[in-house]
Amino acid sequence: MKKILVVCAALMLPCLLVHAQEAEGTDDGVVFNIIPRLDLNPVLSTEKGGENDFNLGNTSLYTLFEGNITENLSFSIANHWLSREPKDLYKDTFLHTDTVNWLDCANLTYTFGDWSITAGKQPITTGGFELDDYDWEVHPELNSSLWETLPVYQWGGKIGWNASETTSFSAQMTTSPFGRRPLKSGLFNYSGEWRGTYDNFETITSLTFVQTVKLGEGTKFFDCFQKVLTVGLRYNAEPVVLTLDLFNKVGTDDIMASGYTILPSANWTVNDDVQILFKGGIERTKDQIPGFKRNSVNAGVAAHWTPLKDKALRLHASFGYNSRYELATFSVGALYNLSLKVK
Repeated sequence: MKKILVVCAALMLPCLLVHAQEAEGTDDGVVFNIIPRLDLNPVLSTEKGGENDFNLGNTSLYTLFEGNITENLSFSIANHWLSREPKDLYKDTFLHTDTVNWLDCANLTYTFGDWSITAGKQPITTGGFELDDYDWEVHPELNSSLWETLPVYQWGGKIGWNASETTSFSAQMTTSPFGRRPLKSGLFNYSGEWRGTYDNFETITSLTFVQTVKLGEGTKFFDCFQKVLTVGLRYNAEPVVLTLDLFNKVGTDDIMASGYTILPSANWTVNDDVQILFKGGIERTKDQIPGFKRNSVNAGVAAHWTPLKDKALRLHASFGYNSRYELATFSVGALYNLSLKVK
């Protein structure tokens, strides 16, 4: 582990030569963020005879290294160095598509006019607003089972078009999470996404064809894919932001199954330092899956306090209940985002 960190740091240092992109809100240059998070999670079982637990929740160490190389060329590298089970991050590392590992994203984006082309490892354009959040920011006990089970970071390419200042479209082709190694499995995803911001209303709507088997004799083309439709709707009723994500899939041990997921939430900005998130979820699968409840609900609340002027430190607490697993999770923790800007 230490050797890997040292090597990666050595590779990154020569690149830290220009101005930061996100630090102080600039639009050019490069920023390197180091993001540690510590969570303490007591977990109580509400099932008769169930066992209680205590774990480290979303405890993690991430880095985000991104910015502009030239006026038209930018890059983004997101690494997940530590988790509460760090061995899993380093078990399957080279071009694996069926699991997540220490490399979340590594891509280049070239822009020209209203168009952009992105190539490398990147998130699948699916999942609405829930999968649009950074992993280190979320509370897993409040998220959907699809967020938990889908290996969303895949290798591929995307072309985007800014149709106007408020509307953009993209088409993406990536490797499929139902394959193990892309060159051997030959399984791919095909996605189309619409993003729009219209006054106080926003949407992230997408349709993704996720390939599960190869096309062969007796197999129709569309039978090779699971079709994932996502509709994300958001309304800014300041100081409250209302969000509704709708999926036609439910996350399972086999990544996902047909059904539906409904995720309403409300994010209340109490003041400059305090935010409170209320979130719920309804999941229903169409098919009977052994050992898996067809119907479930989850609900919870999270509070964030950012006491520093630069908002780099976040202290948080959350509570969530999931009826599928009959677990109530309490969590307290802290996250710090250290941004390094170098010329």
